[in-house]
Amino acid sequence: MSTTTRKILFRSLSAWYVVFAAGHVQYGFELFQKPSITQALPAKDLASYKANFYGGAVLLLNMAYLHYRWSFEGLYTRSEIRILTAPVMLMVSAIGLYYRHHGEVAMFPVLAFTAGFQALAWVWA
Repeated sequence: MSTTTRKILFRSLSAWYVVFAAGHVQYGFELFQKPSITQALPAKDLASYKANFYGGAVLLLNMAYLHYRWSFEGLYTRSEIRILTAPVMLMVSAIGLYYRHHGEVAMFPVLAFTAGFQALAWVWA
């Protein structure tokens, strides 16, 4: 991969992860206002669910930072990006399928795009 292509790809992915994290948090704000969620779960379980949900946004911001760093410094080895991003691709795909299966169909295309975009970087690394 050329240096220019790497920079564009990784900076684009970095920006996408920041936007995705912001959308994830916004979705959480809306989700946790629904009575069907807040009343269905005991307070302890709801707190744990919220912590895990917003922890996902922190993971996305970490991925944004890594991709931004990689756009400048490059990768130390070709396998570095594959080792670090393969679990993320699988996680994002699994979460998208989970949302789709449980009726949250609006999130599925966003997650599918993210996994596909990450797979593109994975292949080109």
